[in-house]
Amino acid sequence: MLSIREKFKAGNSLTCLLHALIGRVTTVELRNESFAKGRIVNVDGFMNVQMSNVCFMHQNGKNSELDHFFVQGQQIRYVQIPDDVNIVSAMQHEVAMMGFAERDQGRGRGRGRGRGRGRGQERRTYKPATKRTEQS
Repeated sequence: MLSIREKFKAGNSLTCLLHALIGRVTTVELRNESFAKGRIVNVDGFMNVQMSNVCFMHQNGKNSELDHFFVQGQQIRYVQIPDDVNIVSAMQHEVAMMGFAERDQGRGRGRGRGRGRGRGQERRTYKPATKRTEQS
């Protein structure tokens, strides 16, 4: 279950696309020029990724086989998305699952609030128009 903060970050970023890749084999490239190829097990709202059955290649070219691997979201440079994933429909599905339903109306500031008033400005009242008498 995602916290409110994680939900907000996931719904307002491309992290929801990574949620669609859970259970798929993909490659995650890291900032230190190493990369990990394996099956994505879990992704949280901060883009932290847990992977299993990982082939990890260090920046010096050395390979390692790992059962489990965890990547902090800040360390991710790229995530290679498989060709068979429809990005638009996957993102729409994940956003709907998180509870961010699309709304037809924009979020306004309310109704009938009038114009904003800055500091020191009072509410202006207008006097009703008075009838002029014609002078001859």
